[in-house]
Amino acid sequence: MILALLLAAAPMSVAGPPAPFTSPLGQALGSHFEGTGDTKVGDWVTFKLSSGGEREAYWRMAVVGEETDAKGRDAWWMEIEFGQHHEFKAPLAQVRVLSVKGQPLTAANVTRAYAAVGLDPVRELDARAIEGLFTAPPSAPPPANPEAAARDMGVRTVKGAETRLLTLAGTVSAVPVEVRIKSTVLKRFWVSRSVPVLHLAKIEIPAIGHSMEVRDFGTGAKGRMVLPPPGTPTLGVEHAEPTPSP
Repeated sequence: MILALLLAAAPMSVAGPPAPFTSPLGQALGSHFEGTGDTKVGDWVTFKLSSGGEREAYWRMAVVGEETDAKGRDAWWMEIEFGQHHEFKAPLAQVRVLSVKGQPLTAANVTRAYAAVGLDPVRELDARAIEGLFTAPPSAPPPANPEAAARDMGVRTVKGAETRLLTLAGTVSAVPVEVRIKSTVLKRFWVSRSVPVLHLAKIEIPAIGHSMEVRDFGTGAKGRMVLPPPGTPTLGVEHAEPTPSP
């Protein structure tokens, strides 16, 4: 699902220090941003995604409000848009979530969400739909000790010194982080305090020629989704009933 892929693209929490990470890469990113908490209402960032050749797409995340959620927690309203043009005049998908400040985007931290795909009207999601938005596809269970498993495979994380990185949004100070298996680079990240919301400047996956790079960022963002009027039914998740045994 497009919306789930968008949310999965965010590699760290917004509005404060990342939550504890279990992977070596996560620990490297977390140590770099320890103590930061500078995200504020109005911050926004747009990324360009390239998958080789002429295939391009864009996604934007903006912090457009704040309030206390239903569980009494301080939370941000964040809008995420996905499209084929950086101005998002006809977005392919939009999501608006109320998520706990300083925590990752997960079902446990999101109490309200709105979504729209293509020309469909924006609808608020019910609790089951919110959970489904963040549910990853079925996969093999994670190892009991991910750090030991990574060492056994020869996976290691190499963090470089802060440098100046030229991006589509201009030159920013960034720290390069590489994930390697022996001498092969699997992923390469540049994390930057200059880039708001995600503090992420660029990601590269060399083996398949995919990349994601910051294109624009700034402040003063306002909500752009047209929300449904009060009383509009929420959007649920349809599921098949189990077939009775003969």
